[in-house]
Amino acid sequence: MTLKVITCDTPLLAPMPFSKRYRLERNMEVKWQYRGKVQALIIPQGYVTDGASIPKPFWSVIGSPYLPEFIAAAIVHDYCCEANWNVTEMSELFFRLLKDANVKNVTAKTMKHAVKVYKSLF
Repeated sequence: MTLKVITCDTPLLAPMPFSKRYRLERNMEVKWQYRGKVQALIIPQGYVTDGASIPKPFWSVIGSPYLPEFIAAAIVHDYCCEANWNVTEMSELFFRLLKDANVKNVTAKTMKHAVKVYKSLF
């Protein structure tokens, strides 16, 4: 069954001094439909992110972890990981957010597979 993103707020981020992290300056809400049920998640103001977890050697192929088209999906994914969400739904939500941000299909699939494998190992 396909997951459909209904809405996702654009994150408002502020850089944290002397780090490669960013802090949400306002709540970020995402709504989606999965298996016939509408769900919503609010990531609270103050949540800290390090962007997408892309190893530096792959930046030239995939892109920087801080690209605007990756950041919303990365924030939602990281928040869901910390809350121990179901890997399948979390990975599908991550993929759909990337696709809705116009990330190329091959890149979005590669990123989805990478986070799903990483989460299943750790």
